[in-house]
Amino acid sequence: MTARILLMIALIPGSAFGQVPAQRIAAAESEPSNWLTYSGNYQSHRYSSLTQITRENVGRLKTAWV
Repeated sequence: MTARILLMIALIPGSAFGQVPAQRIAAAESEPSNWLTYSGNYQSHRYSSLTQITRENVGRLKTAWV
């Protein structure tokens, strides 16, 4: 019983952080710079409407992080 209570207490802080409300995910297209789900939105389009990367500058891209 005590171990169960300690486990529940330990999990509470982790569940409070990093959660994105369903309403925000449903409106993911309104903030294209933030991919709130793995595939960008509920439809899994994996498409970004951002225009910073073009056919002209794509060759200059470099890895920023892994």
